[in-house]
Amino acid sequence: MSLANHHGNAVSAAQEAVQELHQAKLEPPRELAAPAMRHWRYLTESKPQSSWGEVDLQNLCDLCELLVVFDDEKNQLRLEGHIITVNKKPVRNPRSGVVSHLRKEVLHMMNFFKIAPSDNAAPERQLTRKMKSTFDDVDEDDLLA
Repeated sequence: MSLANHHGNAVSAAQEAVQELHQAKLEPPRELAAPAMRHWRYLTESKPQSSWGEVDLQNLCDLCELLVVFDDEKNQLRLEGHIITVNKKPVRNPRSGVVSHLRKEVLHMMNFFKIAPSDNAAPERQLTRKMKSTFDDVDEDDLLA
């Protein structure tokens, strides 16, 4: 790839990021509870809005709800411990298997969407978020609040 072509790609990516600033945030196709909405915001901002199809958004709702269940089960396991006592004998907590299965499902769905934990930390995504927050601070007179 030539230097000019690489520069052109960077400029076009920056232009797309700026255009995305003016788009309304993606809303889920069905109602999600508040904990799932936190995941929704994080996940939808991990990729450009134009990359999400209608079917993707439906499946993304499922992933958000699955992440809430996964978080709840992990927290419950943390409280109970991996080893519990049943009939005065220490045994493996069955919740450990549930958490393990949920983790695999979450990772499978994230791979399906091509979302990696580091995607949201990419420099261009950070710049886009900073620009969004700056635009949100602009009042009606186009002055920073």
